Amino acid sequence: MPNKPKCPICNDTYWIYEYGEEEVFARKCSCLEKILLRNYLGTEIYSAKKVVSDFYHPTENKDTGETEGDITRENLFIKGTWEVTCGHLRWILVDKFRRSLGFTYKIVDDNRLVRVWLGMEAYMNRSTKVRNDIETNNSLLDLLSFPDLSIIRLGFIIKNAATPKVLYEALKVREGACKPTWIVEGTKAFLPGHCAYNDNVYEYIQSKFRTIDLGGDIETERKTIEAIAEEVEDFGIAMGPDVEAPKSSELEGGTSYDMPESPKRYRPNKWRKGGSGGMSDLDY
Repeated sequence: MPNKPKCPICNDTYWIYEYGEEEVFARKCSCLEKILLRNYLGTEIYSAKKVVSDFYHPTENKDTGETEGDITRENLFIKGTWEVTCGHLRWILVDKFRRSLGFTYKIVDDNRLVRVWLGMEAYMNRSTKVRNDIETNNSLLDLLSFPDLSIIRLGFIIKNAATPKVLYEALKVREGACKPTWIVEGTKAFLPGHCAYNDNVYEYIQSKFRTIDLGGDIETERKTIEAIAEEVEDFGIAMGPDVEAPKSSELEGGTSYDMPESPKRYRPNKWRKGGSGGMSDLDY
């Protein structure tokens, strides 16, 4: 393969230097900015289709000096495919990367929540060969309490009766930390019969979360997630070298559901106030 051409601006040094009379000023080259942004977003979100998110347009209140319309401070229940959601996440997280120094987020799925709750990521349950070199979580508190924003994807758990309890505990961990959570419903309607559903969790989400509907090709993504679930069931879930995977009897396929009509549906431009705001002036 031919060598990657060098950056014409910095010649792959990543920095641009400007010289004053007595000082030298350095600033990041645009090629380094792109590398840092890709590392921050991850390949999946970085490569997502670019959209202008109609529900994220933070603006500064000139009277109070406070920022309004920043939904990363809210609890959201997001209805829509992950592919569509990634486009909105790209818009939002690029803005946070550039405007909010140190803003952190973490994306986890319901399968991982259960694994952590069962102790499968605990330090003492990791192989001695790898546990000092990889992330370990002794509890849901370890996994979820640190990030400024936690994004939980539903629909990946192989059937487990404890899932609603685990999801509720995860949400309470975030509430105790006074930090917002986004739940991405994905391809299975959060209704009775959903692996993570029970009345307690549903009522908690209804009272604490705002619902938005992004839409998307639900059927295509449902098939993709089902294929992933079948692969997990076929090969098991290992915790690392020398650590036994859970018994196959614990891994059962779930049931898919059609997306219902929601009483709280998001409509584009419904929440936009005072112009575009947000990132319209950024190189997005």
